[in-house]
Amino acid sequence: VERERFEKDRRSILVIEDDEDQGRLLQVLLNKAGFETRVVASGQEAVATLGQWQPDVVLADLNLPGMDGIETTQLIRSHKQLAGIPVIMMSSDSDEDTVVRALSRGVDEFIGKPIRTGELTVRISNLMDLKEKERRLSVLSEKLEKEKSILSRYFSDDFVEGVLSEKISPKLGGQNLDASLMFFDLRNSTGIAEYMPADVFSDFLSQMFSVLYDLVLASGGSVNKFTGDGLLATFGCPITGGDDAWNALTCALKFRDFFAMYNEYPPVELKDPLGYGIGIASGPIFAGNVGSFRRMEYSVLGDPVNLASRLEGLTKRAKVDIFIDGVTREKIGDRCKFKRVKNSKVRGKEEEVKIFYPVELV
Repeated sequence: VERERFEKDRRSILVIEDDEDQGRLLQVLLNKAGFETRVVASGQEAVATLGQWQPDVVLADLNLPGMDGIETTQLIRSHKQLAGIPVIMMSSDSDEDTVVRALSRGVDEFIGKPIRTGELTVRISNLMDLKEKERRLSVLSEKLEKEKSILSRYFSDDFVEGVLSEKISPKLGGQNLDASLMFFDLRNSTGIAEYMPADVFSDFLSQMFSVLYDLVLASGGSVNKFTGDGLLATFGCPITGGDDAWNALTCALKFRDFFAMYNEYPPVELKDPLGYGIGIASGPIFAGNVGSFRRMEYSVLGDPVNLASRLEGLTKRAKVDIFIDGVTREKIGDRCKFKRVKNSKVRGKEEEVKIFYPVELV
């Protein structure tokens, strides 16, 4: 068992050397150093051998019959399955021009003859370790891209980038930020679900939210969570867009345009026009990971979050589609025409809230 494990873990080298005595000597020395070694006499024979057996390193003489060591290296590099095998070139001709030509044509290391066993084994071991680290880094990179792709199906790109780059900590806790929050709710989804088959209703919601999701991202926002028939979008966290209140408003107006077009050309299975409500509020919030070490959730907490939800609820009673608070209105300035709504007492707040209805962009 121990021998089988040793053979499995043993590192291998293909030596390309046309001098039979030199090849035999190198094989003996490398075997004594713990490497499995095979020797071939030409580049053509090396490529044929590599098609059947792939070593950890190729050790090639520069001066070979037929095609030299550099041409052999280039031929090896041209094969996709062989391209990653490191090549060490050896030659008694080790002037600067020769070394530069070899390294520029794909050779990884160059060592002069006569060969010093200690130097050779150290060079080989270091090169193998380097290639193994590169391989692991490549595997890790592929895994990271796969995980990123999976995460992007559920979270916005800025959130995913923030987590993977550790700008957003994977630990409990967070930070205080100034942001704008947008709550969206689809009206009468329960009634729609009653007459639509479950699979059709699921497709209907998925297609609609796919568009809304893209509109949020295109407006510089991030979808913090889906709430069944609604969503919470954040502007200013985890990453600010620089003009977050404006971005939140323009996103809401894009929603308005989308539903106007959707209701003009509805799918055949939809019996009535779609209704919706949007509430936007701005101010200081906490953004970060809450929960336990077993289950964490990136959440936003604070008065603006609650106010945005309350404003969304008020749109239903007022029979309008969008309400924003006074703080958001001040941040936007005169870039949009607003209709002032009578101050309202909002549940959870002692003072009345200034409420505005956006009419159109200026």
